Amino acid sequence: MVIMKSCSGINFEEFYQFLKVIAERRLLLVKKIGPGELQCSEDFGLGLQHTIFDISRIAEVLASVVVNPDFQRVDTSRFLPQPEDLLQQLQEALATTEPL
Repeated sequence: MVIMKSCSGINFEEFYQFLKVIAERRLLLVKKIGPGELQCSEDFGLGLQHTIFDISRIAEVLASVVVNPDFQRVDTSRFLPQPEDLLQQLQEALATTEPL
């Protein structure tokens, strides 16, 4: 993020939309099949471990973006889902996968 911002500036709205698209697609791949149990749809060629890894990286980046002072100045009222809500969804998916 620091390199992107220092080289050309970062458009936080576009960056959030980019993260959101990837996050939502990964969350769609992970399905709860019971308490504490997950199944991954392999229609896209991604296994459960790959999907979990992607979700963890997206959550890490999104957490950094949400606390960034420049991002906090962006009007997020029209973002759906809200960045904090998306981050919570990612963290909940990760919490379910921790035993794996």
